[in-house]
Amino acid sequence: MGDFMPFTDRELAYASFIAFLDLYKGFDFLSEGGPVSIGEILDLLGKSNIADLSLLEYVSKDDLRAIRSYKLVDYYNDNDFTHSSGFYGCLIELDEQRIVCALRGSEPMSEIRHRIADWVFADLMLLNSEITIQQKECENFARQIAYSKYIHRYTSMAVAGHSLGGNLASHFAIISYKYGLDDFIEICANFDGPGFSNEYLNREEHRRGIERMQERMFNYTWSFIGALLNPVGEVVYVKANWEGKNFVTVHRLDNIVLDGDFVAHGKIGKIEQYIGDLSRKVDDAPDSVGNAVFVFLSVLVLAGYWLVEYMFDNTGELTVAGYLIVINLLVFLSPYLGMAEAIPIALVCILQLQKALFKEDSTLYKMAERIIFSLGDIFKMPQDYSYNLLSETLRLGLIANM
Repeated sequence: MGDFMPFTDRELAYASFIAFLDLYKGFDFLSEGGPVSIGEILDLLGKSNIADLSLLEYVSKDDLRAIRSYKLVDYYNDNDFTHSSGFYGCLIELDEQRIVCALRGSEPMSEIRHRIADWVFADLMLLNSEITIQQKECENFARQIAYSKYIHRYTSMAVAGHSLGGNLASHFAIISYKYGLDDFIEICANFDGPGFSNEYLNREEHRRGIERMQERMFNYTWSFIGALLNPVGEVVYVKANWEGKNFVTVHRLDNIVLDGDFVAHGKIGKIEQYIGDLSRKVDDAPDSVGNAVFVFLSVLVLAGYWLVEYMFDNTGELTVAGYLIVINLLVFLSPYLGMAEAIPIALVCILQLQKALFKEDSTLYKMAERIIFSLGDIFKMPQDYSYNLLSETLRLGLIANM
C-alpha cells in the first residue's frame, strides 16, 4: 500500500483495534440517529466497561487522541450470549468522506463462549469449510450497511480487521459485490489473519468476488497465524516488534511496526513459513484428514482448555506436553504431508524438548504420558505405538540435554 491510497495503514490498524472495544453500549445511549464521537462514548462508559481493558494499555496518548476523534456510525453485534455466533463488526467514520468497516478477531479463550464461537466454529472451521457461521453474519452486516440511509453520505470505504477479524474483513470484501459495495471499497487490510480453504475459494460466488476485489486486498503478515491457509490478494510481510515475544505472542496487533503512517516492510521466519505450508498441505489432503485435525484441535480448545494452558509455559514457549502433542500430530499427518515435510519439524521439536524437560518435574511428565495415550485413542493409534513414540522422543531429548 502506498501514499496514493485514501487510507493509511495507521488508520486501518486503529480501526481494527476499535473493533475489539464494546463501544456499542455507549452508542445506543448517545446516538440520535447519527454518528457518535468515540471520545464521547469512552467518557460515558469509562475504561472499565470496554471489552478488553488490557488493550488500552498499549495505546499511546497520541494514538488514543486520534481514536477519540473518530465516530461510530453503526455496528452489528452477535456476541452477547453463550449461543451467539461471536461475530462483532462496527462502522467507523474517519472524516466526513471516509468510513472503515472494522471486524473483531478472536477473543480470550478464558471464556467458554469465546472458545466455542471464535476458536472452534470460526478459527478452526476455516479448515475444510466453504463458509463459517461468523462469515455468514459478516454478510448480514454488509447487507445492513448497503441498505442503510447513511451509506450514501460517504465517498470511500475500507475494510479491516486483525487475526480472525482480518479473515472476516477479506470475506466482507469478497462478497461485497452482492450488495453493490465493491466499487465503494478502496482497500481491504487483513492484519495477520489466516486465509481460506480450497473449499471456500472454489465456491462460485466467492470466485466472482475474488476476481473483482483481489487487487485491492492486502494481507499484512508477521506471524504464523497470518501465514495459515490460502491468502487472497497481495501478501505483504511486515516488520514486528519481537522484543520479549515468541512466535505466539508476537501476533498481537500492537507489535506491528509502522514507518510513519504505513507499515514497515519486513519478513517472516522459516518456522512461520513452514507452518503456513503445513496448513495448506492439510487443506489439500482428503477431507477425512482435515476433519480429524479439526476434531483433534477442537478437543484441545474445548474439553481440554486446561491442556492448552499446560502446552505453554509463562513465556509462551512449548512445554513437554506441547512438544509431544505437536510430534504426535506430525506422525499422524506424515502419510499425507510426506515424511520430508513432517520429519524436519519433528526434529526441531525433539531438539527443543530438552529445554522443556530440563525445566519441568515428573508430574507434568506423567500428564504428558496420559496425553499421548489419549491422542492414540483419538487417532486409533495403538497404545504400545504411542508409548514407544513417547519413550523414543524423551530418550532423544535427554541425550541431547547431556
